[in-house]
Amino acid sequence: MVHFIAYVMATAFVTVTASQLECPDGFSLYKNYCYYLGDAGYDFNEAEDECDEKHSELVTISSSKEKTFIKKLLKDDDATGAWIRADESGRDALTKAKFVKKVVDKTSDRKCDALSSALAWKREEKDCDIKDGMKFVCKTRTLAQTCTSRTCFALFPERDYHSGAQTQCESLGGSLASIRSEEESKAVKAYLDKVSGNTQLFALHDVWTAGSDEDTETEWYWHTDGEKVKIPDDLTDWKTDEPNNVDTRGRSENCMVMVSPDWKWNDVNCREWKVSLCEIPNVNPITG
Repeated sequence: MVHFIAYVMATAFVTVTASQLECPDGFSLYKNYCYYLGDAGYDFNEAEDECDEKHSELVTISSSKEKTFIKKLLKDDDATGAWIRADESGRDALTKAKFVKKVVDKTSDRKCDALSSALAWKREEKDCDIKDGMKFVCKTRTLAQTCTSRTCFALFPERDYHSGAQTQCESLGGSLASIRSEEESKAVKAYLDKVSGNTQLFALHDVWTAGSDEDTETEWYWHTDGEKVKIPDDLTDWKTDEPNNVDTRGRSENCMVMVSPDWKWNDVNCREWKVSLCEIPNVNPITG
C-alpha cells in the first residue's frame, strides 16, 4: 500500500509551479523534490542535524541532471565546499525501504562526502569536522506537496504497514491523509497524477490514507491527529463493489487506500506494504 505523509513546518509554503506542487519556504523545486542550500559554518554531523530539523536529509546525488541542478544552487556562492551524503549502492536514498540516518564518529579519522568548488564542484572526501566555508544541501524525504484551504498533502515514498505509515507521518509532524471535501478530493487526485510520473519512484499503484473500519466493521472513520472522524456517505469515493472486506488470501480488509488510475478508494489488509500520503496543517491558508 502506498502511504501519504505530510509534515509540519513553522514557515510559509510557497507555490513554485502552476502544477500545484509546492515547497516549504527557502526550498527550491526540482523533479518533484525540494532542495535547501544551508549556510556555511557547519561540520558534517551538524549539517545532518540541520537537514533533519527541516524534515529532510543531506542530498544523495543520483543523476547527472540532479548534480547540474545542485551546481546551479552553489555556483554564485563563495563557499569552498558543500556536504552531501554518500550511498554505496548508487541509488537515491529516498527510494530505500527504510530511512536510516548516517552517524559519523567525529573522534575518528573518517572522511565525509562533499562537493568542492576547487574541483568544479566534483565530489571529494573531507575531514568530517571541517566547518570553514562548508555549506550543505538538503533534500526533502517527501515529494513536493500540494495545499488546499485546510491542509497540505505530500507523498512519502517509503513503504510500510498502515500503522508504520501513520508513525512515519507523525514523525514529520503530520498524519496519514484524510479527504474532507470535494476540493480536497480533486486536489489529491491531481497531485497523485502529477507525482506518479516521477521516474525516481517505483510504480505508484495505490497509497495509504487515514481511513479505517478496524473499530467497527463497515463504519469508516478518518484517524488523524488523535481524532476519529466519521466519513460522511456523500463524500465517499469507493471503487465498484468496494469495500468488500476480503482480500485474495481471505484476510480482513480494514484500511483504506486510493488506487490508480482514477484514485478511487479500496479497502485492503492493514499489513500490506504501501507508500504513504500524509497531511499537514496549512500554515499559509488559501483565502480566496
